[in-house]
Amino acid sequence: MTAAVAQGGMAPPTVSAARRAPKRVLPGFKITLGFTVFYLALIVLIPLSALLFKT
Repeated sequence: MTAAVAQGGMAPPTVSAARRAPKRVLPGFKITLGFTVFYLALIVLIPLSALLFKT
């Protein structure tokens, strides 16, 4: 029965399927880090630029 299924058209998994990236421990970490850095930069850079313009 397995020989009939193998010949029936279902191809074995390719090498690219085996090379898929492993699942991350923290999904969404990159986007969360991006938002965090962006907002911290705004919180720090806006007051700092105001100080520079004021002097």
